[in-house]
Amino acid sequence: MIIGTGPGVGRRTIAAGMCSLFRDMKIRVVPFSAVSVTGRTVVTNQGEEMARAQAEQAVAAGLTPCSAMNPVLLKPVSESRYRVFFDGKFHAEMSAPEFDTVSGRAWAFAQTARDRLGANHDLFVMEAGWHEEAFSDRNRERFTMRAARDLRAPVVLVGEADREGGLASLHDVLVKMGEGFGVVNYRDMVTACVVNRFQGSLDDLRPKLRRLESETGVPVIGVVDYQGAGSGESMTGTEWAALLRARIDLCFVLRQVGMEACMSYLKSQIREQL
Repeated sequence: MIIGTGPGVGRRTIAAGMCSLFRDMKIRVVPFSAVSVTGRTVVTNQGEEMARAQAEQAVAAGLTPCSAMNPVLLKPVSESRYRVFFDGKFHAEMSAPEFDTVSGRAWAFAQTARDRLGANHDLFVMEAGWHEEAFSDRNRERFTMRAARDLRAPVVLVGEADREGGLASLHDVLVKMGEGFGVVNYRDMVTACVVNRFQGSLDDLRPKLRRLESETGVPVIGVVDYQGAGSGESMTGTEWAALLRARIDLCFVLRQVGMEACMSYLKSQIREQL
C-alpha cells in the first residue's frame, strides 16, 4: 500500500512504476483501490466507470482496466455531494452522511472485487492519500487502510520534498497515524518512507533523513528526483520502473511482501543500468 501525505505528492505515478516493475519480474501484479474519491475517471471497454489512476496502473501492469480494480467510486459533483458507483455502475447521488448509510454494502463490493482479483494475481499494488478529515468518525475505519490491514500489506508513506516542509509532512502524518482512530493504530502498519520529487543536494538532505528516521523509527528507503513540472505525470510506467529501480531500495519492498526470490532479477537489472 502506497500512502501519500497529501494530494499531488506523486503516489499514483509511483504505484504505476511499481506495477510495471513487478510485471517485468513476471509477478502477476494488479492495482487495487477499494474506494476512490476523484473526478478523474475513465469508462472501460465494458462500459464501467472507474478512477483514471487505477486504469493507468492497470496498463502499466499489462492488464486491461476493469471496475474490480476500483469497486467503489465517489465522483464529486459539488463540495458535499458525490455520484456513487458500485462495480463501475452508477448507484446514486449522495452526500457523505448518506454514503455512510450504505458503507457496509460498499465494503462488501470491495471485498468481493478484491477476492476476484486475488484469485488470478499474486500481488496487489494499492494507493491512497492521507486526509485527516476521512477519520473524523473515530469509530469507523477507512476503507483503504482496512483493505491493507486485511491483506497484511506493508504501507509505504510517500512525501514530496520540493515543497516547504516536505519532510515535516512525513513526520506529522506518522505522528497522527500513531494517535489511533478507534479501530487500529495505522502507524504500526507503516514500514518505510519515500521522499519524492526531491530537488537539491542529496548530501544536504541526508542529515534530515537520518533525523526523520531517528524520531519516527521508520526507515527512508528511497529519494526520487524531481522530474520537472508535469513531466512526472507524462512518464510511462516503464520509465517510472527504471527510475524506481535506481532510486528506491526495492529489495526492502520485496522482503516485506515475501518475494525474496525476485531479488536476483532486480539486482541484475540494476547492474545493467549501472
